[in-house]
Amino acid sequence: MRKKKVLKIISIVVVIAVTMLILFLVILRKENKRSLRINDVQGDASITRDDINKIELYKNMPILSGDSLVLNNGILTLFADKDKYIYFDEKTEMQIEMSGTRRESETEIALQRGAISLDFRKKLSNNSTFVITTSNVSVSTRGDIFRVETYEEDNLLYTRVSVYKGDVKAKLLLKDGSESEEELSVVAGNEVIICEDENNTWFMSQPVDIDYARLPAPFLKKLKKASESKRGICLRTDEIDQLLEEKATVTFKYNEKIFGVETVEKNSVITATPTDPTVSGGWDYDFSKPVKEDIEIEWKQNSSETGAEN
Repeated sequence: MRKKKVLKIISIVVVIAVTMLILFLVILRKENKRSLRINDVQGDASITRDDINKIELYKNMPILSGDSLVLNNGILTLFADKDKYIYFDEKTEMQIEMSGTRRESETEIALQRGAISLDFRKKLSNNSTFVITTSNVSVSTRGDIFRVETYEEDNLLYTRVSVYKGDVKAKLLLKDGSESEEELSVVAGNEVIICEDENNTWFMSQPVDIDYARLPAPFLKKLKKASESKRGICLRTDEIDQLLEEKATVTFKYNEKIFGVETVEKNSVITATPTDPTVSGGWDYDFSKPVKEDIEIEWKQNSSETGAEN
């Protein structure tokens, strides 16, 4: 009888141990699973997935490996693996590929146009990689805060890589599709510009001080939050405030939602507006007047189309 009780107790202990092990493995797998979702979206943003064009985005929408995302006007922020933020500038398009686990991950973002800013709250593990590519450069990082911007001037294509905390490695992407052997390290407070013409790709110079005057106000405000949180970025809060003092944010709204955002120098006039909503109407603002402070501009529909959807 005593032997049966002992065996019963042993059986119960084994069952409990196995159950605890299964629960531990399930929790561990869940914690180690990669995730990417929409953190914030307002305005004209869409996704292309499996050859299906222009799926409308919504908050908390899961993003899959292979997805292409476009922000034409407004705001778009992604949240990856519970510790990385990806902020879009307007008129930005990119494709993302993800694989592995959080502990051993591979991520590649192909930035086709526009600009993205990245904020890593934790460093990557030694077995993980994170790469951003444009037509002319490959940028690898282990984390922190940096920005990659593409633009065109005088028939030349440029990429500007700016670092605000930490460091990144930049390699040229050559015309034959290969990477150059030369690699530049860009540290906090510095940026590097890559140029491309029909035949060649090259670094404009060694890393130089960041041209902070180029930064849009929404990104400066994110840097300010990082500075106030004592995260050790390359700008002090008062320096950011001074930069913001010279800029004004123009927010275009339609149906009480953000439709587009533009940064202008104070006392200048607005030279660009978002693509108009599809309903007829007009922006309720005199664009000949200089902008002296942050303002919001509403799209006013024609009375005959009131209630029509965008």
